[in-house]
Amino acid sequence: MHPLQTHLHLFSDPYAYSGPYKGQFPHGYGTHQQNDEIYTGALQQGLRHGYGQLAAPAYTYQGAFRANAPIGEGKLLTADAEIRANFDRDFTAADAVLRFRSGENFIGDTTGGRVGKSGKYQGFGEFYDGDFACGQFCGRGTLICDQFSYEGDFLNGLRHGSGKLNCNSKNLTYVGSFRNDQKCGFGVEKCPEFEFRGEFRSGQMLSGTVMYQDGSTYEGAFLDGLRCGPGVIRTSQNVRLEGEFQKDEIISGEVTCAQYSYRGALRDFQMNGQGVYKRNSEIFTGSFKNDEIVSGTYRNTKENTFYTGQFRNFRFSGKGVLQTLKGTLTGTFSDNKAQGFCKFSSQDQKIRFQGHYRGGKRNGEGFLEQPGYSYTGQWKDDFQNGYGVETKTGGNVFQGQFEHGDRVYGVGKKEVIDISPDRIFSQESRPQKASFRKMSSSRDVSNLSVNTNCNSIFHSVNNLSQCSRFRSKVQPSNLALMPQQSVCPGISEVKQTAKRWRRQ
Repeated sequence: MHPLQTHLHLFSDPYAYSGPYKGQFPHGYGTHQQNDEIYTGALQQGLRHGYGQLAAPAYTYQGAFRANAPIGEGKLLTADAEIRANFDRDFTAADAVLRFRSGENFIGDTTGGRVGKSGKYQGFGEFYDGDFACGQFCGRGTLICDQFSYEGDFLNGLRHGSGKLNCNSKNLTYVGSFRNDQKCGFGVEKCPEFEFRGEFRSGQMLSGTVMYQDGSTYEGAFLDGLRCGPGVIRTSQNVRLEGEFQKDEIISGEVTCAQYSYRGALRDFQMNGQGVYKRNSEIFTGSFKNDEIVSGTYRNTKENTFYTGQFRNFRFSGKGVLQTLKGTLTGTFSDNKAQGFCKFSSQDQKIRFQGHYRGGKRNGEGFLEQPGYSYTGQWKDDFQNGYGVETKTGGNVFQGQFEHGDRVYGVGKKEVIDISPDRIFSQESRPQKASFRKMSSSRDVSNLSVNTNCNSIFHSVNNLSQCSRFRSKVQPSNLALMPQQSVCPGISEVKQTAKRWRRQ
């Protein structure tokens, strides 16, 4: 038999061969079957050598063989990929090209027909260049996709270790530690709005320092990427906010700046709720709303002033009680000044006033009482002005008109008064300050004592409050303060009475 004669040689199962021999070995082009593998191609001395095709249950290989091993250029087909490479035993190659049936591609080394230790992977919208292990990203590599790019460490196909992440959609960069594909550990995150340095957990900021674009900073805790827990904000205007944060907003704490300090409840980065506000020697304690105190107390340690009540724009406004070194003022206020009906009492309770105020001064009806003196009547800018009744020690009573704190005309008991008819009924304006103790004119009455022996004169003068000239000086609201008197006898009787005084 020719040594290269073709014939079918059946080996004991599971071995079978069909092809030429050289001696006792298959040699030439033939088909060799062993176990579940079928080889068709060149053989040499019983070994696969040359070009051939090896079909196995898991793969099919077409290409060069040498000494029974796939060595050289060839193509490996698996259930999910096609590998073209210059193989070096066991389907190991340094520059293999893998084309997966899903559309993904790999260029790099392979081991046993699988992705090797390094290479380039191109998938759906992503590209990877780096190390592999067990067909997964593992080691050092660069991953680029539509949303982000990452350069750093990988483990089991996930970002794990240290690396740099660039998020294209958010214009954000992160340099730091990763764990299971998430930011974890210390890192630095930057974007146009802020820069964060600190600890991350599960991809979110945990604690650290944020530097904002406007120059302000936050140092403290975070939850779900928002400021939450204890923290401190420092602004570019040297304002310091320290306290408890929730859902990115401070809810309570202390605000400190060059002008003031505040400790208490906050909302929307404004003073809202109960708190204490300090400014120089002033202390406001109470309820705040939208950065303003609404009600509470005020204390000025320098001026020894204390106020309890309502506020507006950090000034007394509404009902309140003001305590100073002079005494206590209770009533309504506007723009730090008494306004409306108020009551005042000195610290020793010897001086009391109740009446109306305007612009911080007594204006309108009021009653003043102090040792040896009382006054009931009209006021203007803290002076008796208008109709009033003045009482002094010993029963000295005067009722009549006042101007800027001085008596103008009226009647009194045990008092020296000016009742000159020319003065009372003159059409010209009265003097700004008429004195009841300086009557040097011969036409005036000097040192006249009105008492029970002059009943007719007192009765006539007392009725001046009902004369048309006198009534014109009294406002309707003041009439209630005037005592009930008899009908005025008339102007002529008053003039006659005055003449009798002159003759005497």
